[in-house]
Amino acid sequence: MTTSENGNTSREQGLQMLQDLLRGLKFGMLTAMRAGALRARPMTLLQCSDNGDLWFLTSKLTSLVPDVEQDDRVNVSFSSGEDLAFISVSGRAQVVIDRAKLAELWQPSFVKWFPLGPDDPNVSLLRVHAESAESWNSIHRAFTFLFGVIRAITTGEPARPTSDHMKLELQ
Repeated sequence: MTTSENGNTSREQGLQMLQDLLRGLKFGMLTAMRAGALRARPMTLLQCSDNGDLWFLTSKLTSLVPDVEQDDRVNVSFSSGEDLAFISVSGRAQVVIDRAKLAELWQPSFVKWFPLGPDDPNVSLLRVHAESAESWNSIHRAFTFLFGVIRAITTGEPARPTSDHMKLELQ
């Protein structure tokens, strides 16, 4: 059963909510463990599959590959910018060599990093199987947030939350 702070939902509904949350978001920060420390790096989200798999492009030569081979637990954080929406996805990462999936996700702009195209021997995919996700969506725009901070400073009362928080357990 998938749960959210807004009530119980099915796993399928949770996965659909995850796809909806990530729609239109392109860049995220993927955090993995390396030698006992957290390390984040920017990644481009290529696809969020129906089953909760997030797909990214990577090189076999990056430090990310041994990092996830040693500890596959990762987190990917996204922000929508203007809307003040934030999404955090936790899951298990795996380096995938799948030429058919690579052909499906390949974009011409990737030749900047892989000059030999999708046949480059160093190109690989990173699949993050989402196990849980959280989102924070601002109920009010930045102006309202700023007004709340000023009010808190002048009255001495704590500012009220200005976001809607949701948790999804996707297992």
